[in-house]
Amino acid sequence: MTGAVLVKGQNIAVDALRVVVTVAPRLALAALLVDADGRARTSAHLLTVDHQDADGVRWSPFALEVDTRAVAPAVHAVLCVVTVDPDQSPVTTVRDARGAELATFTADDLTTERAVVVVELYRRAGGWRLRAVGQGYDGGLVAAAADHGITTSAPAAPPPTDLDDERVPQRVRAVWEDAARSTVAYVSACTYAEHRRDAEVSAALADPARRTSPATDAARARAESRHDELVARADAEHDRDVDTLTGELAALQAVLPAAVADWASPAWGGWSAPPRLGSAVRLGTVHADLAPQLRIPLLTGLPLRAPLWVDTAGADPPTTARAVRALVLRLLAAHPAGGLRLRLVDLVGGLAGAVGSTAVTAGAAELGAELDALVDRVEMVQLARRAGGGLEDTAGRLLVVHGLPHGLGDHTLEQLLVLARTGAPSGVHLLLTGDRDDLLGRDATRTLAQLAESAQRLPVAGDGTLDDPWVGLEWVFAPDLGPDDARAAELLRAVAGSA
Repeated sequence: MTGAVLVKGQNIAVDALRVVVTVAPRLALAALLVDADGRARTSAHLLTVDHQDADGVRWSPFALEVDTRAVAPAVHAVLCVVTVDPDQSPVTTVRDARGAELATFTADDLTTERAVVVVELYRRAGGWRLRAVGQGYDGGLVAAAADHGITTSAPAAPPPTDLDDERVPQRVRAVWEDAARSTVAYVSACTYAEHRRDAEVSAALADPARRTSPATDAARARAESRHDELVARADAEHDRDVDTLTGELAALQAVLPAAVADWASPAWGGWSAPPRLGSAVRLGTVHADLAPQLRIPLLTGLPLRAPLWVDTAGADPPTTARAVRALVLRLLAAHPAGGLRLRLVDLVGGLAGAVGSTAVTAGAAELGAELDALVDRVEMVQLARRAGGGLEDTAGRLLVVHGLPHGLGDHTLEQLLVLARTGAPSGVHLLLTGDRDDLLGRDATRTLAQLAESAQRLPVAGDGTLDDPWVGLEWVFAPDLGPDDARAAELLRAVAGSA
């Protein structure tokens, strides 16, 4: 659905509670949060790379996201500012949280301006409205900020020196979102260039009598030249975006906690048990085919909301063992000392040696009793909470079952399903392995199918794919296989000692 096409000065009502503002081509973006007099009270009301969040407003290099319910009462308007080059005509698009277009505005009368307030979201009569502004500043962002009460220099991008663990998922997720929007913008720009070239060539060939004339040849050459110029510009902008995001990830790497950091990170070199449960663990990385060098950590929050299923389809046993070992290491490292107890049930062999002495291993015959005990624990935790108390033993449990459904009966699978559905809130988590598609394709029982569908699938062999939640782009997933055996053994001894 196409939104309103605004002209300078025009305004419309905004009913959406959350809106996202983007600008094409990809230009440096900023936000000014001003009061009813048009003044920003402090430098914190200028959102750029130096200061990225305010109540209800989140900045990224490629989008501004505004939650109108959460904007501070003292903020009367959110001004969206872009830095421009001569002869550029920025096109601003405003969408709701689901991606539906609300409005567009083209600032096409710029001359010497180096920054322009393209649109503003402002309060009116208890609601919010959107206005096309188009106010330009020859002095760039510094001049735009000064006009609204902020004296500043051009923003820089200092690497973070500290990062609150609770903000880790948001920072990494923001990089992924920016990469998604940049990739879609690049594809859109290239598609536009192709359509424009094709339309111009078709127009040049419309007259049969002139199809082989020098004028037609010249028109076709101009169309190809414009196409190449637009694609080259899109290439440059996308390369710039990828470089920016790669740099941001590199800066984050220095301060990420071990559970989400690369294995070469300093966080692993001097690892010690955290004082409280971490906010997330790393499952692997995702990347787009257009930028395979930009590997973005794929995280899941803690405590786990669903079982993890390591899909062994096409994988050899050593690779599967490495993937499971990496997940176990990260989960243990994310918990405080004594915060997680590990139990390994190795149904098909090959995993116990990789995980080492950190787990008491068992076979299929012992699994039933283990599951009964865990189900009882979940019920005790639930009863204690309803009574307003808790258990003395507060440590979480991680049950690893390797090689499903080898040798397991219906009752055992039903117990696993109960834990998959109810265990996480009570601190009981599952890490399962098996060839998921093969299991579901050979007359799987309803219980086994439900168990597989309840878990987050992590393919080990080949490249799995998943869609992002912002633009629906398909991303390639690569599993985390952990460090080599010697380093893994060293880390296992360290985390096992704290567990």
